[in-house]
Amino acid sequence: MKAAIHVKSLGGFERGFSVIVCRACKDPPCAKACPTDALIPRKGGGVIFYANKCIGCRACVDACPIGAVFWDDSVNKPIICVYCGYCVDFCPHGVIALKEVE
Repeated sequence: MKAAIHVKSLGGFERGFSVIVCRACKDPPCAKACPTDALIPRKGGGVIFYANKCIGCRACVDACPIGAVFWDDSVNKPIICVYCGYCVDFCPHGVIALKEVE
């Protein structure tokens, strides 16, 4: 599985970093853009991805306003965050958290 999170530099250690990851939209534009219902809104926000329904059109990538839907060229499908929290355990600075938002 490939990572559904991207950390990019804002110009070196002095300027910091930006974390791009799915924000679990309550009304996800990526799901609205999917013509085959491969992305279904999840209760509480975000989406569930059904890879077998995906036709590789990339509409979800274009629809995400924060650029958090990444693409896996090797399988021609999106990389979608599944909210597992795995990335939290590997952040050496403790700046990533997985928590319910009311």
